Amino acid sequence: MGTPWGRASSPWGGATESGIWSNEHVIDGPGDLDPAWPSVPYGRPLPGQAYRVMDADGREVPSGAVGELWIGGASLASEYLGRADLTADRFVTDADGSRWYRTGDHGYWGDDDLLFFVGRQDNQVKIRGHRVELGDIEHHLRAIDGVEAAVVLPASGNTALRALVVAEKMEDAQPETQFGDLVRDRLAACVPGFMVPRDVIVVSELQLTANGKIDRAWAARVLDGEPGGGVVPGGTGADVAEAWAAVLDAAAMELHGPDANFFALGGDSVGATAVCAHLRARGYRVTVADLFGNPTLDRFIAAVDAMGRCEPDETGASAAPATCAGAVDAGARFPLTPLQRAYALGTDGIRGTVRAATAYSVILGLRDARSGEDPGAGFTATQVRRAAEGIVTRWSGCG
Repeated sequence: MGTPWGRASSPWGGATESGIWSNEHVIDGPGDLDPAWPSVPYGRPLPGQAYRVMDADGREVPSGAVGELWIGGASLASEYLGRADLTADRFVTDADGSRWYRTGDHGYWGDDDLLFFVGRQDNQVKIRGHRVELGDIEHHLRAIDGVEAAVVLPASGNTALRALVVAEKMEDAQPETQFGDLVRDRLAACVPGFMVPRDVIVVSELQLTANGKIDRAWAARVLDGEPGGGVVPGGTGADVAEAWAAVLDAAAMELHGPDANFFALGGDSVGATAVCAHLRARGYRVTVADLFGNPTLDRFIAAVDAMGRCEPDETGASAAPATCAGAVDAGARFPLTPLQRAYALGTDGIRGTVRAATAYSVILGLRDARSGEDPGAGFTATQVRRAAEGIVTRWSGCG
């Protein structure tokens, strides 16, 4: 690897189905290994070989985005002998007639058209409705300053993610809990929230299998054996903790204590609704928006305390939720909820264009009482653009 006597190293990769070797990265000097790279590159295709990086729908992804590696070229196998079903699944033909082998591995194109290997597609899990590639998150973690190695695993029930990381210099690192929190915060700044592990635990090294792979079974045992954390206060705190525990992993709540984040622990909008219903049944004036605005346990407890409770009745018990609300005129107008608006737009479309079918809804067609026109006709291009920008978040990735 750039040795003084001039010898070079040339790591190769590929798959048996494509002739075993399909790519290489020649290392002939220090300039062939960038310290900023998360790993030695897969490199470039060998002569007569080709690579593509594709999404789940068979479309090419942009440079830097992780996708499945497809291999093409003259050396592709013709079939799996006696396995027509597997052949049809793994070998595909594109619109121009070229054959490709779907490797099941994930990777991405880096700078200078260098291919980087991320991990097996077998490490793909679904977290709160989002399909997540564990190797992709591990790649982002390794790109963070101070992280030497990382492994990510799903929590029980696939409600959240957990991670083990190795610091580059343990003797110089911050206290382990602080370093883990720092890594988690940095990751949260460059990937969507559902890709951020709820736990980032620092270890001295990652145990490997006999084949040199990270021992994920060992990692799971380490994560399951972490000690408990902070104590939840009594009073309102006890009621809130009880409501959270009904929809979250109680052990994870104990690990994080007052700093526990509802959504990082696997909570979603359905769980938030259940939490608020639980608390309103006990007389607390709380809404789902309050939980979204105060997602950590200590902040949510403070918010619930600040809103107070409904007046107790003559028995001393808090009033039922219905008696907490003010009187409402049954014939009064009220704004649609976001879900109601989504159903309405999904069925009637915008300017006559219907994008998706609607299920489980009753649609009432109303005309603007002021003008008698379709309310949608008053939308301007600027309003539509602002609305679209408000629901789109772009993530640049770590590193």
